[in-house]
Amino acid sequence: EKRFRHFLWKSTKNDSDYVQFQRVCAMCMRKSRELHKLYINRIEVNIKRNVKVCWSYVNKIRSRDCIPSSLRLDGECSDSLLSSSNLFANHFSSVYKKDDTVILPPSYSSPGSGSLGAFYISKLDIENAIKKLKPTGSMGPDNIHPLFVISCCGFLVKPLGALFNDSLRHGTFPLFWKSAYVTPIFKSGDASDVRNYRSISIIGVIAKVFDSIITDKLYCLAVNK
Repeated sequence: EKRFRHFLWKSTKNDSDYVQFQRVCAMCMRKSRELHKLYINRIEVNIKRNVKVCWSYVNKIRSRDCIPSSLRLDGECSDSLLSSSNLFANHFSSVYKKDDTVILPPSYSSPGSGSLGAFYISKLDIENAIKKLKPTGSMGPDNIHPLFVISCCGFLVKPLGALFNDSLRHGTFPLFWKSAYVTPIFKSGDASDVRNYRSISIIGVIAKVFDSIITDKLYCLAVNK
């Protein structure tokens, strides 16, 4: 169903088809997490009776996360961490098309019901977004651990609310929030070929909270449209 919904949305470019595709994606993600949790629990329960299953899982994780010391891209090979990073940077930048369109500064002087300037971020919105954070998540460029934000939620709600709403009112997004750590993730095939990796961006935890809130509001706007 996920593939069908994706194909349908790509064919029609309809907002309602995109909403249905996102719904199915979320459902698949929840099911995947449930099954993975059951799998881990099964390994933990049977670890004394079958140690090989546990080590098989550990070795699988190690091999999946391990990037070879020598990589190649279009005949060019790396011999150091710096050259490997440059190969990844060249590959990831090549798969994105640079948009030369001149973007005018946004204006929210007369916000309508469908503009970002009309949104108001409440304390409840921030609390719900913080609850979605993973305590074991990674730190982004802001060097703030998700666990810190979760633990200090009660103290951070008010200042974050003022910061987020001010950002929406002025139509600006802090430049530092746009920074991200780009991490290569191996897909399949030859692990030494840079083209067999995809990139994921790890943004700062504050930007992640803001992004989560806006995503939920835009989703509700699309559903009720």
